[in-house]
Amino acid sequence: MAYEIAKTLNRELPQDEFGGVHAAVALYRMGQTREAKELSLDVAERFLKDWSVRYNLACYCTQLKELEEAQEWFKAAMELNETLVKLMAVDDPDLEPLWQAMRDTSWKRS
Repeated sequence: MAYEIAKTLNRELPQDEFGGVHAAVALYRMGQTREAKELSLDVAERFLKDWSVRYNLACYCTQLKELEEAQEWFKAAMELNETLVKLMAVDDPDLEPLWQAMRDTSWKRS
């Protein structure tokens, strides 16, 4: 139900990122991570200054094991709101595979 409401908001209020962000989160919570990422990519193109879209993309990419892309989205989120992103990321289990990869000595750092 949350997805349907957020999807409607995204369609009816395209100038507001709320619907797109929350529709993507609902998809993710329903186990549709790839779809959540695709929707978020569209929202990210429309809202260039929204850190939360980039943060969520980092989470989705991490869960999809697209770790280099996840790192790029995380950096983009940090550039927009470093303080809040750090506070959220420190205990976010969705990002744990990214942190593990970064600790791995074979991880390619850019």
